Amino acid sequence: MISGLPFDDFRHLVTNVGGADEAARTEAAAVNRHAVERDGPAGEAALISEWLAAWSGRRSGPLKPQIAIFAGTHDLAQHLPADTETVQAFVERCGTGGAAIN
Repeated sequence: MISGLPFDDFRHLVTNVGGADEAARTEAAAVNRHAVERDGPAGEAALISEWLAAWSGRRSGPLKPQIAIFAGTHDLAQHLPADTETVQAFVERCGTGGAAIN
């Protein structure tokens, strides 16, 4: 029960958070492995998507976005190991829902 003391609501949330949904994490990892075969490695984005799946308990993509990632084909592409066309194709797949995370 929440007593009204400072941070008591946070203590209550932390002690009742439960555990990660490992089945959701496993399913997200399988989706990421398939995406790596198709698109190449996603790096930290793949790990973030697996963490989000585990702690949200969702095995499919969110119906409403919870995070937003800026993706572009501007000057950043010059500093990536992939060529500009590959980066452009990846950004287009993100926009159409075909990337590891969308």
